[in-house]
Amino acid sequence: MNKTKQQELLSPQGKAVDLSMALLINGNSLESRPIKNSVPVEQKFKSEKEFNELIVSNSKMLFGKNAILIDATKSLFECYLLLDFREAEKHKLYFVDITLSKQNFWDLFVRITRLFSILNSRDYQSKVVELLLDIIIENVPLKDELNPIAGEDIAEYFKVLLINKPFILLLTDQERPELIEITMAYSNYWGKFVRPILLKKYTDNGELFCTITPAFEDIDFKANEMSGKGGIIKHEKSTEADHLENTSEIIQSVYVKIKADLLKEDKSIEFNPKQYYISMRKTRNLAFFHISKKRISLVVMNPEKDTKDEIKHHEVKTLTEKVQKFWNGPSCTIIIDSMDNMDEVITLLKKLITQ
Repeated sequence: MNKTKQQELLSPQGKAVDLSMALLINGNSLESRPIKNSVPVEQKFKSEKEFNELIVSNSKMLFGKNAILIDATKSLFECYLLLDFREAEKHKLYFVDITLSKQNFWDLFVRITRLFSILNSRDYQSKVVELLLDIIIENVPLKDELNPIAGEDIAEYFKVLLINKPFILLLTDQERPELIEITMAYSNYWGKFVRPILLKKYTDNGELFCTITPAFEDIDFKANEMSGKGGIIKHEKSTEADHLENTSEIIQSVYVKIKADLLKEDKSIEFNPKQYYISMRKTRNLAFFHISKKRISLVVMNPEKDTKDEIKHHEVKTLTEKVQKFWNGPSCTIIIDSMDNMDEVITLLKKLITQ
């Protein structure tokens, strides 16, 4: 049987079964290999648990190897989160709700409405980041998996990532008429941000397989991208010049002076540009420069009380315990917006070098 005819086989319900993306079910695993069948018969998933475990256990197969599925079902989110980092400059986050169609639609409606309330809150980014940190702190393997992608400042990584609000993926086994009605009634929310994905199970000649429609890579995600010069905003910065671009002359002078004075003190000091900051390190990271147009938020690896003893003319901001854990030690932030009293900042950094 040729491929075209195979892809147009009909189920007993008379609907075409697209086999172009079929995946063989082997126990609790999915395998990508040709499906050799004649008349596939649709099977129901036995339980919510079976459906959920099949998706979670095979997330790399369904969403791609450059994706991480994060279990946030026991949090305020009540769903999974999907981090998609296929494109180097356009990492994305999605909410993922997994539920069988036999479950009450209005329970689903309440969960998605709760997600919209989070997305529409005034402090949405901070709230989502805090919830994410709670999840990640309790999951060491997840933190280890995220570190190479997000860098040392996971909180800042997700904050930037959330400039574009996440889409919501609904994974289910059947089309839901209620979803069509809700999407039409609430087009500004459900219509823009919710994308359904159908995962169906079939059997033929003793083999089980499933189909996914549409494939994750084929879904249209264009509703909430922020456009900038030349198209989509790019967040990646790889050099000091990138970080200092579009900043005031004062801020440029502040950074240049700090760097020059510290290198004069110790030539082995490294200033290492990352995507979201510039780290200052010797044998370990000592400080992190978060540079904006009119100020530098300088995270120093020094207890807040000791920092305030040294810094009298600049604002010192408290970092939450969770954020300090991600910096891997006691830390706080010094706000620098002028060249005044730079000596006290440089003196503190010199002390950190010698510790």
